Amino acid sequence: MIRSAAELLQVLAAVAGAGFLAVSAGVHITSSEERPRRPARPAPPAARPSRPAPPPAVDPASPPAPRGRTWTWSDEFDGTGPPAPGKWAIVTGDRGGWGGHGLVSYDAAHLGRDGRGHLVITADHQTADTTCWYGPCSYGSGRIRSVTPVRYGRVAARIRFPTGAGVFPAFWLQTNGSELRGPRYGEIDIGEIFGARPRQVFSAAHHLDRVASHSTTLPGRVDRGFHTYAVDWTPARITWTIDGRPYGHLDRYKGWPFDQPLTIIVNLQIGGAWQGSPPPSTRFPARMTIDWIRALGTR
Repeated sequence: MIRSAAELLQVLAAVAGAGFLAVSAGVHITSSEERPRRPARPAPPAARPSRPAPPPAVDPASPPAPRGRTWTWSDEFDGTGPPAPGKWAIVTGDRGGWGGHGLVSYDAAHLGRDGRGHLVITADHQTADTTCWYGPCSYGSGRIRSVTPVRYGRVAARIRFPTGAGVFPAFWLQTNGSELRGPRYGEIDIGEIFGARPRQVFSAAHHLDRVASHSTTLPGRVDRGFHTYAVDWTPARITWTIDGRPYGHLDRYKGWPFDQPLTIIVNLQIGGAWQGSPPPSTRFPARMTIDWIRALGTR
């Protein structure tokens, strides 16, 4: 995730300069010769040729894995209660703003399965007696990370993101077991929303001071429906897609850190260096609704 105003300027400059693809007869009737007193009935119209049956529709909510492959890891979020403990670890606390001056304290109370096949992460004004880096916490929210890391292949999620100034939801990958940067730190942001820009989606790859950034604008607001956010990740290239449409890529370079397992993370941050504090016009609670998360690849 982007953590500073300097990185914001770097991202916007990269987006503007790189030129990434902003990516989504009638039938003639004949009659027999007329009789003198009684007109002949017109011949029936010629039979129209049968049309071939249309191909089976592909459910956009459940895109297939690449040909010859199957999803090797997934969570459909069936049932109720907290996310499955065998698949997810619930992250708690504020960790000093998570490196970006975020205003939330994460806890288990702000996330859960809704009984309709979704995981819902809710951000709201904090009522619990918790302390953040700036004093009493103003907001509570949820954050989870996968127990099993992934390596290469496709990582995808179908999400309805919330919007609003100061709201910062994200779906991303991070070096396994690490919350701090180092020489081998790697981060792939699959989909991030700056809540004041409800039609724009951001993504990036981070390594040390190197940031490869992409952005695309959707036809409608991201909070009006679900979209599938994904990366196709190989040893030589990372490609970002929305609803199957690619809009950015990064080729391998010297010092490439993206050859190690990465942990899947979803969270709903409020405030921070990029977003700023939410103004009074931002409505709470804000909800990030996740239909499924899937991956294929090797550990």
